[in-house]
Amino acid sequence: MSDKAEKQEETLTSPEEIQEKYDALRRENEEIQQKLAQLDGQKREHERVLEVLQPLEDDRKCMRAVGTVLIEKTVAEVKPALKENLKNLETIIGQITTAMDTKQAEIRDFVKKYEQANAGVAQKAAASNETRKEAASQGVLA
Repeated sequence: MSDKAEKQEETLTSPEEIQEKYDALRRENEEIQQKLAQLDGQKREHERVLEVLQPLEDDRKCMRAVGTVLIEKTVAEVKPALKENLKNLETIIGQITTAMDTKQAEIRDFVKKYEQANAGVAQKAAASNETRKEAASQGVLA
């Protein structure tokens, strides 16, 4: 973690700031999970298409979507491109999985850090309340 990020975390003193930072970390993690699910769906789709194309003759015509345009090609031309795309998807999925693991570790560390900090604040507040209660129960003549 960079020095700037550490300094920024140290300035989180109010419960609202802590909650906002936690919510932001959770949103980032959810975005990563959504992207991972999207890429995983694309990977499964590529695998299914390759399974369908496998038994077909190489000179057979097939259509490939490039953006919003369908292009006529042969099975022999499409298979290598699909295999390359599948390989790239697997690489990207691995990178995003690593990023997600890192973000989850960051969230765990954040929770652990501020649970301890909040526990100390809560104990101080409880002690302060006890002192006030004792002072209030003594009355005027004490």
